Amino acid sequence: MKRLHLAASVLLLVFVVACSSSDSPESPVKKAQNEIDQHRVVLAQKELEKELEKDPESSEIRYQLARSIEKQGLIYDALHQYIHINTKDPLFSPAFESAARILNRIGDDMEALDRAHFLADLLNEDPWARLLVARLHLDLDHSGRARAIIDTAQTLGLLEVVADLVRAEALARDHKFDSARQIADRAIASGDNSPWFYRQAADYVESVGLVDSAVVLSQRSLAEDDPQDVFLNDHFQRLLRVNYFWDAEQLIDSLAAANRPPTLISVLQIQLQIAADEDAEAEAAIAKLSTQVSLNLTRLVYELLTDVISGNLLTIQESAAGILRHMSQFDYSDEFKQIMAWQIALPTARYGEQVDGLDYIQLVRGQRANMPEVRLTHTELLFKTGQFEEGFKQLATLHRFHQREPVWLTGMAEIGKRRDTVGTDRAIEYYREALALDEWYRPAFEGFVDLYRQEREFDKALSLFDEYAHFVQHYPACAITQSFVLTEDRQFDRAMRMFSDHIPHLREDMTRWREMQFVMQQYGYEMRWPRLAEMAAELNADNVEALMFAAEIMARNEDAGRVKELATHAAGIGPNDPEPKAMLAYALYLEGDTEQALTEFEQLRSEYRDNPFVMTYYSLLLARTGQNPSLAADMARRAMFGYESDFRSRMHLCRIYYMTGRFDLCIGEARKAISQYRNHFLPYFWAGKAGAKLHRDDVSENLNKSIELGLYGERLEEARQLLTKI
Repeated sequence: MKRLHLAASVLLLVFVVACSSSDSPESPVKKAQNEIDQHRVVLAQKELEKELEKDPESSEIRYQLARSIEKQGLIYDALHQYIHINTKDPLFSPAFESAARILNRIGDDMEALDRAHFLADLLNEDPWARLLVARLHLDLDHSGRARAIIDTAQTLGLLEVVADLVRAEALARDHKFDSARQIADRAIASGDNSPWFYRQAADYVESVGLVDSAVVLSQRSLAEDDPQDVFLNDHFQRLLRVNYFWDAEQLIDSLAAANRPPTLISVLQIQLQIAADEDAEAEAAIAKLSTQVSLNLTRLVYELLTDVISGNLLTIQESAAGILRHMSQFDYSDEFKQIMAWQIALPTARYGEQVDGLDYIQLVRGQRANMPEVRLTHTELLFKTGQFEEGFKQLATLHRFHQREPVWLTGMAEIGKRRDTVGTDRAIEYYREALALDEWYRPAFEGFVDLYRQEREFDKALSLFDEYAHFVQHYPACAITQSFVLTEDRQFDRAMRMFSDHIPHLREDMTRWREMQFVMQQYGYEMRWPRLAEMAAELNADNVEALMFAAEIMARNEDAGRVKELATHAAGIGPNDPEPKAMLAYALYLEGDTEQALTEFEQLRSEYRDNPFVMTYYSLLLARTGQNPSLAADMARRAMFGYESDFRSRMHLCRIYYMTGRFDLCIGEARKAISQYRNHFLPYFWAGKAGAKLHRDDVSENLNKSIELGLYGERLEEARQLLTKI
């Protein structure tokens, strides 16, 4: 779990004062620092770059320059400056704190911990430096070490309430929930209402699975008129981590309204879209960033990460190579290049061309060679590239040396889940070994459940919930997963009771609602969607995304009145959001006013040309009314590109192609969906239905497969009728 750390804010205040004490109030560096504090960072950056030309060895000037860059959201470029100071001036402590903080944010926890330890040694009597080290140990699941460090920090003067909450989190991570709760209750009873308290309380509450409460507490850490960047960044990253994307969007809007740097707004938007797997929107935000700043490392890294979520193999390789070229052309230290190689190598190896992936792994086979991520990715690539003998040999070696480590065993099991590699029997063995070593190791449990779901052995998946009942008892997210499996096992009433009991703890994580909607459709409970919709709307009355989720379900049921109510309420919350406007226009069609609906959709298309939601419903309206078949198909196709791999958008495209007579294209999209969703009846149904129009030989095969997988309702009757005509 990645976090920004409380220690940063106090340390930063200490550092800034220390670094500025020698400056007169009129000095250029002091003026630039004041500009940074007031978020006027572009002007500050220009002034500091001039000063650095005069004195290139000044760590203080370079540090303030890095701050100005970081406040623009250009975190990789800022990290370069911080690492430069670390290398050239190892006694300049503020740069170590800043480097550790950014390294933690980008997932390089071991490198972050090294710098935090160095900082704590430099500031031997500083309790907040110790807190930073303790928090990083927690992120690495070193709970015992974190508690020992916190004890030392408190003797040095760390606030008792902060120390208690860190201890509580460490105990919770060790599954000592009663002890953790006692200590946390004592901290909460202290009456502290500082940002420090709320931020640390949020971490503790999140660690015990109470996501919604964690978000509420984290939000309270921003109560000040101009909250410190460390709290803002921490809250934003938390929202992304728990899939509270609507809240993240609202935070971005509030920062834009507060005139925070435009580049920061663009970078946060990129981070949000990457977290939400929306590559088209991420690309648009990157394009906007490119108009705001010249070529920089941060933009190049986000281009690579966007390519990864889009699955574009060619551009993944091009983007990775572009980053390496960029660093070779400018003055980046070898130490920084090694850090960036770690950032580039794993995503490129995992998601790019598989043979070339082995080359990228070589970039980090030095000091990081024995890290699980590196060895396991290398092993998986051996299987993916057909080197099975070498892959099995590597697995045997890993098992011999790491058979007592759940993280390694779970990683080996994940490789085994691939049908074309190790095989599920061996994966089951690895999961069993991991859970035998640590019955609380949640990644092993969740991976094990997922394996049985993948194999459609739902009774075995449910038996795991009985065998390891403590996961459901202590983690609402695990209970939500059990509700999915119960639905798949056709125990729907029990599933909905469990879902409704636990979803309030993750109520704004719409990925959970959509997965329940998906499995309900797949296993014959589509007619019960309205119950799900009303629950989502009730629990998330101020969340436009949730209201649109409910409105879409009601639109499918052609409940025009309820669609209009939900969309009107959503439009009041987000008056500039296109989705409620599109749903209001579609409600007009449902009410019978087709002409006005078409007029309003045409206006929306002009205003929100690339919005996939608008294109989805406009395409459906055009197809259903027969107004413009060509435009309907074009918009449905563009909508799918906007949503990328979203199952619903691809099935919508199949539907529109069929309705507009493009049966060949309908079959093509259905085949693509079958390759990704081989256990869902709907792609087979569309392939068979469209194939019947073209008198294809595989109609019977596809329709029978859809029936075998659980086709139901009107579609089942239609499939049976088509089969009688073959």
